[in-house]
Amino acid sequence: MFFKYLRQKLTPVALSWLLMCATVAAAGDTLLIEAAKNQDREAVQRLIDAGTDINVTQGDGATALHWAVHRDDVAITKMLLAAGADVSKTNDFGIMPISLAATNRSADIVRALLEAGADANSALLTGETVLMRAAFSGDIESVVLLLEHGAEVDTREPVRQQTALMWALGEQHTDVVRELIDRGADVHAKTTLNFTPLMFAAREGDLESVKILLEAGARID
Repeated sequence: MFFKYLRQKLTPVALSWLLMCATVAAAGDTLLIEAAKNQDREAVQRLIDAGTDINVTQGDGATALHWAVHRDDVAITKMLLAAGADVSKTNDFGIMPISLAATNRSADIVRALLEAGADANSALLTGETVLMRAAFSGDIESVVLLLEHGAEVDTREPVRQQTALMWALGEQHTDVVRELIDRGADVHAKTTLNFTPLMFAAREGDLESVKILLEAGARID
């Protein structure tokens, strides 16, 4: 009834303009996600200034912050955080922005997220912690940041009971291995298949990590 009335009272041009404005208003929040996805910093700031919902989600639960972190865009990430973006928001797959930052080896973004309140012990639905992800990617700076913000060094993922140390050894990230051991990582830990950190190092032929583990007290038996 309302639109029938409008068609009677407004010119076709005016009616089209009104309908377009209504559509833009309804889609306004998701425009922020598109702007972050496209790394359009001016558009992001303009939408923030216009009062756009910072934590609006797209179909899979991802927010503009997820996209900014995924694109490794430090500037947009900080803009969204300053505007109140939720660092603990997960998408439908249980992924938090900080896990994406660790995957990207982006210590600057990891730092910004931690300073904004991100949990250094956050984990995926599989139990993979953000420290494991940083250890796997080999980003020593992110590993240090997470540990300094309280990440538990010996947390195990539930399926194979692997620790962050094992993830680092599997990718031959010797500097991460040394850091984790210096922070108290258990060199005697075993997986569900009884694989120890030393076995991981030996399997990869990583002699330097083998030496580090032996010096830390790992048993060869």
